[in-house]
Amino acid sequence: DVASSVCNAEALSVAAQLGPSFGILDTGATKTVIGSQLISSLINSLSPNIRRRVSRCPCKVVFRFGNLSTLESEQALVIPIGRLFLKVAIVPGSTPFLLSNTLMRALKAMIDTKSQMLHSPVLKKSLPLNLTSKGLYLIDVNQLALLAEAVAEGSVKETFTNVDVESKSEKSAEE
Repeated sequence: DVASSVCNAEALSVAAQLGPSFGILDTGATKTVIGSQLISSLINSLSPNIRRRVSRCPCKVVFRFGNLSTLESEQALVIPIGRLFLKVAIVPGSTPFLLSNTLMRALKAMIDTKSQMLHSPVLKKSLPLNLTSKGLYLIDVNQLALLAEAVAEGSVKETFTNVDVESKSEKSAEE
């Protein structure tokens, strides 16, 4: 059908222009989804550090799309985003990589439409948003994961180096 082929053409255009790690922000979607034909490209586009921690899990969900079609997922890809895990339901075919509003809420994201940036306390710095030819926001999930990982690593190191409580209790135990 026409809606599906337009959507698939958009996905192929995004992947060709920017790369397969770019997902379309779908604020009307509560679950993140991707077509099975795009999975290996997405995985291969992730940084080795992120890619080695990607996993799969069972995920039985029926997706209803705007064109009234339905697709069912059997499993999901799980991508680490700092201390969060992005569950990407896999459906048959070439459904574009659609990022959900649930991800945006988990990130506590604020979208600045004027500067086309995504701001989040989970990220080391703001993430630039790209626009498709149809005016849809694109997010680079690889960059998202790297920025979130930097924050997660930084906070772990900070917690580890701030051992004042332990050193004070050790000193008081020695006295």
